[in-house]
Amino acid sequence: MVDRDVVRRRLAELPKAELHLHAEGSMRQDTADELADRYGIDPIVVPRDYPTWSSFSTLYERCRSLVASLDDLRRIVAELFSDAVALGTVWTELHLVPHLYKGRLGRVEGLVEAALDGSRSVSSDGGAAGGLILGVDRNLGRAEALEIANLAVKYHDDGVVAMGLTGDETTSGFADFVEAFDLVRDAGLGVVPHSGEQGPPSNVRETMERFRPDRISHGVAGARDGGLVETLRERGICLDVAVTSNVKLRSVPSLREHPFAQLFRAGVPVSLNSDITLLAGCTIVDEYELVVREFGMSASDLGAIASNSLRHARANGDLLARYGSRIDAWVEGAAPGHSPDG
Repeated sequence: MVDRDVVRRRLAELPKAELHLHAEGSMRQDTADELADRYGIDPIVVPRDYPTWSSFSTLYERCRSLVASLDDLRRIVAELFSDAVALGTVWTELHLVPHLYKGRLGRVEGLVEAALDGSRSVSSDGGAAGGLILGVDRNLGRAEALEIANLAVKYHDDGVVAMGLTGDETTSGFADFVEAFDLVRDAGLGVVPHSGEQGPPSNVRETMERFRPDRISHGVAGARDGGLVETLRERGICLDVAVTSNVKLRSVPSLREHPFAQLFRAGVPVSLNSDITLLAGCTIVDEYELVVREFGMSASDLGAIASNSLRHARANGDLLARYGSRIDAWVEGAAPGHSPDG
């Protein structure tokens, strides 16, 4: 019988990047409990799943309400980067949507600087490295999108690596965000919008054509369109997938029907991510363990997925060149049978 603790230790030894992680929805449970007690807010109780987008977004906003100061935000970010080390995550890209604080912590620049301070406080001590993805919510408009784009450019040299787009896909279109994404792309930043989480395959296609993304957060709806899958493969657009989150938010009918393995075996670049560590109740190691257990992924497959994450990260240096030999050794060490438990 396979010892699960051994498997998880092995998975934590695999160098990987986490490219899809949201700050407030991924704080430590202990931190959430402490902040709730400090500010007199009901504690965060994570449900088994989220029957509607509204039920999820309501709980997410409760998590955001726990961030009552810039120091709280610095702490949450620092803890996420610190925790990454034990998970074997050598690079983390963290989503932050400043406008959703609605000015209660001051100017948006202050939020960006606090998050960057939190990430640097860990990496400077030898912890995991990474960057910040500044996002705009779909319910906002062109002016807010351009403000975020200009902020991303302003703080590019300080650790902002990309611009994202979040929120309910069913409530807005694409036109308000095209100019902003063009601006950050021209400045050398990444374009990493969410798409294909709640919306149809056509959303993924339009995201590709209108925004010309480097990566897409989720993108799983695209698996329902064979032509779109081929286009994703041909263009090498990485899908930053979060299997557990997709199941809990009912982006897919069931875990068995999740298309992660289908996309991987079709040659679409995919990375594995926890997305919302607190609200999905999983870590990136849990996600790697899950695809082994549920989809029969081999150690060689996991090595390829980890390599995808490093290859498509928005890091200054070549992470795959730095860690590729360690991934190869990890896969080789899983022999015979290339099973992650060795």
